[in-house]
Amino acid sequence: MFRTLVRSAAVMMLALAAACDDSPSGPSPSSAVTIMPGVAVTGLFGAPNSRKLYRIVVPAGTPILTVETSGGSGDADILVRRERVPTLIEADCDSFNDGNSDGCSITSPVAGTFYIMLFGSDEDSGYSGVTLLATFAPHG
Repeated sequence: MFRTLVRSAAVMMLALAAACDDSPSGPSPSSAVTIMPGVAVTGLFGAPNSRKLYRIVVPAGTPILTVETSGGSGDADILVRRERVPTLIEADCDSFNDGNSDGCSITSPVAGTFYIMLFGSDEDSGYSGVTLLATFAPHG
């Protein structure tokens, strides 16, 4: 319970600091690493309160975009947003589970570039050894 309260307070403080997409301390679209659907990105790591940005292009007619993290240690959370860098308060989908089993699914996404941010939310150690995987549901 106490960890949840402390975590919520920390997320709220960071949300206020990161509310703007052009925050000087946050990632910019040009820093995003392009990932491909169905290709796992492994060995990811980040410090506490870090924000690492990835992007994936979603074609028209994609029924579902799913973004998941798994493995490793610490706590990496996911935020996803179409055409703009997600923030802790502005995202189309987010997952703030404890540990690294997080996931976001967006049904019938509008075609375009989706930005995926991994947020290192573990107050003490960040995260390491995490796998990121984005997939599209098969076309009907």
